[in-house]
Amino acid sequence: MKKLITLLTALFLSVSSLFPLPGFPPYIQELPGQYVYYEDKTFQRKSYFGLLQFDEKTFAARYYAPFDAKEKKPETDVEIYFTIDPKADHMELTGEKIMSGFTPEEAEIINYLHDMIYELSARRKKIGALSENKRIVRNDEYFGQFGGFVTVEYDAIVPLFNIKQVFSDESAPEFFIVTAGQLTSATDKSFEKFKGFPEKLQDAAHKMPKSKKLNPLIGNAGVSAVPMSARISNNLGLEYDPSNYLLMHAMGPNVAGVIGSATAAGVLLAFLA
Repeated sequence: MKKLITLLTALFLSVSSLFPLPGFPPYIQELPGQYVYYEDKTFQRKSYFGLLQFDEKTFAARYYAPFDAKEKKPETDVEIYFTIDPKADHMELTGEKIMSGFTPEEAEIINYLHDMIYELSARRKKIGALSENKRIVRNDEYFGQFGGFVTVEYDAIVPLFNIKQVFSDESAPEFFIVTAGQLTSATDKSFEKFKGFPEKLQDAAHKMPKSKKLNPLIGNAGVSAVPMSARISNNLGLEYDPSNYLLMHAMGPNVAGVIGSATAAGVLLAFLA
């Protein structure tokens, strides 16, 4: 199994071609090693669906659910490698290898992975070509996996199927992208090692108290251009809120930027002297 994984991950590194998925022309050409992960809220536990493209005909799909302490459900990690016919006008699987065990629960997950591969591909094909003027498309359609009629939002910059989210209520999507990336080497395990995101960060020592507020615009002033960068922060703040005067607040990081630049220059001159 390790030899197979190494072979597949090395495959995309030796190929320089671009690989469109069957059935639709991509707005941004797909590159070998690209992957995307979604969170699927239709499960009773936190669940993620991931898809990775090695080359024009070799892919991986993965379901991951972290340990559920509340329901006492163990971590679940099911991954399949599969091949398709790149000459077909639709996603047609021609081969498959299951990279985990085959318990009854995992059999259901594998069926879920199959359904998602076919469903997402077929729905993306119906939308047709996306472009700069048609980058984001929302389409109302029946999607049994999500309980009936939903809105599917497509975005041309999202890798592979270009699906950004699926929702019946925009404030609480049932299926949405959480991360995307690209393998950088044959030893890159970022796709198979993805473990999701915690519900809450546990670093209470560095948590901003609710009683304090910080406008991130003042961070723009943290360079040694005095006073222009502070004035830019102030002007941007006034554009959104005419009562939001940030000039004096922004001068703090602005002056700190001058001190930091002078200190760095002094260190550099000391090395060169």
